[in-house]
Amino acid sequence: MGISKENLNKIVENLKDIKDITKIRKTIGDLKRIKISKEAINKLIEKSYDLEKVKEIVKELRNVGVKSKTINKLIENGYDIVKFDKKFKTITNSDPKLMKKLAKYINNWDISRSNPLDDSAESQKLVKVFNAKGVKTKVGESEPISNFAVLKEGTTNGFGWKHITRDKRLKEFKNFYSKRGLHFSSDEQLKEQILKDIENALKYGKPKYINEGKGEYQILYNDIFVSINKDDSITTAYPKTR
Repeated sequence: MGISKENLNKIVENLKDIKDITKIRKTIGDLKRIKISKEAINKLIEKSYDLEKVKEIVKELRNVGVKSKTINKLIENGYDIVKFDKKFKTITNSDPKLMKKLAKYINNWDISRSNPLDDSAESQKLVKVFNAKGVKTKVGESEPISNFAVLKEGTTNGFGWKHITRDKRLKEFKNFYSKRGLHFSSDEQLKEQILKDIENALKYGKPKYINEGKGEYQILYNDIFVSINKDDSITTAYPKTR
């Protein structure tokens, strides 16, 4: 099976019924057939993953375009494949088109350095991804992904979600929405509305270059500005109050 002696012993120790070994052998064989490496399988056993559950997750990820090479790197580098799958679905809202675009993005990410869906990526961690008319996004030197935009964690004084939701900007949004009869009982509700308006701007607005030399462009839709750094990510968003 290509499984280490220690992991074979662990499997046997955890068996409720010795007959289950046949089922486990089959699951391991199935994982190999969908090109999961023996190193990744050993890592899964070491961490006591439910192999049958992982097999289904891998099949789903492969079906939307995540390469087995990428999945192997995630597992071999110690990232939680179950949490990865959950986050993958959350930030795409399980939208099939977005999932395929995000798969392309992740396939070009350097997984050996970080996982773009968890805190290991720090400011580059993906918070949300969007269908975005006329917007192209790429990772490194990869081919651009059309009609796709990403919102990263960012930094308070620089770019991304932390920049958009810093205290000063939240107050601007709160005042903007209040004048339109929208009120929120918590900052979380306010942030949800901001994300919704960013999504609408990217979906229905028209990108316009503001600095063609640097490839920066902006969208104005329903009095919400969204700025994007070409081939990279959303830099900021703010209401038209100035």
